[in-house]
Amino acid sequence: MMVNKKMIQIATISIIVMFLAVSFVSAGLLDSIKKVFTKEPQLGPFNASATIQGVPPTVPLVVNISDDFVSSNIDEVQPAPDRYVNIYVTFIARDINGVADLPPVGSNVLGSGAETVSLNITYTGAHGDTVSAMPYIAGASGPTDSCQSISCGSLCGVNDRMYYCNLSSSMNFFYESSVYTPTAWKVGITVRDGGSQSGYNSTKQFSYLMARDILNLVNLSWIGLAPGATNQVANFNVTVTNKGNWIINALNMTAYNLTGPNFLTTKPFAYIPANTIRVYGTIGSECSVSATTMMENAGLNVTGINIPNGANVQRQLYFCIFPQLNNYMGGILDLSDATYTAFGNNYAVAKTADWRVIV
Repeated sequence: MMVNKKMIQIATISIIVMFLAVSFVSAGLLDSIKKVFTKEPQLGPFNASATIQGVPPTVPLVVNISDDFVSSNIDEVQPAPDRYVNIYVTFIARDINGVADLPPVGSNVLGSGAETVSLNITYTGAHGDTVSAMPYIAGASGPTDSCQSISCGSLCGVNDRMYYCNLSSSMNFFYESSVYTPTAWKVGITVRDGGSQSGYNSTKQFSYLMARDILNLVNLSWIGLAPGATNQVANFNVTVTNKGNWIINALNMTAYNLTGPNFLTTKPFAYIPANTIRVYGTIGSECSVSATTMMENAGLNVTGINIPNGANVQRQLYFCIFPQLNNYMGGILDLSDATYTAFGNNYAVAKTADWRVIV
């Protein structure tokens, strides 16, 4: 009886040991069986990946715009009628992918395609009819256009690069000055990086200055003057063409006596004094007190005229000899010659000269 009891105990202990061993060794099997009955999802291996997209460059700062004229300030462009002028643009480009992604150092990067710079000048004013030509697009016509990287100094960070662009003969003459439209003129800059992504800045404004320029078509003359008459208007007047980009409301004129052929020799009173002549910009008022009475060798403002800016805009100045010449200066004028003229450029010697009109 004792033997059987011991055998039962030994068998029981063996079963327990075997069960524990199988439990430790077969934990994965039990987990699998458990998952079958509990419907727990089975996990397997998978791939993971991420693509980093390139960031486009930016133009955070347009440093300045300049031209060739020493009288111009920074961000000013001085026009020149009848010809193109040079413009220079300095700006900073930034690419957080690194400066190696920006247009390279040491070469002309103006053009199209990857790692390049392009510029355009735009007019955004309301008076498009006063612009003489389409705004220039860099690279289209300038003979020696270029954009190159230059030293940046403290203005640049680690991802910045500064460029200096020379737009040779790039700015045509335009009739719309910033005096009348202060925010009309801008420069646009596009930078393309190595990934062909672009950044654009079109916020930089510059001042397009006034150009004062006129063309005189002069044929001023009186035909058949009567010494005893008053308010004798000229038969042919002066035509003024506004070649500049400002609105002309007045002109400065210098007049000289009209002298006879022997004025400097035998007939010192053979002349028509300049102060017998009046001039005005409105026909019909040239003999009135509203007109400007000229003075010899003195620049005086002539009013009553309005010449808008624009291509081939012309107006006339109207002239009048208003007093009775045979009674003027007590009647001492010698009016026996057929022709009295003002010409030449040596007033000190001839005591007469060409009349001058300036703006």
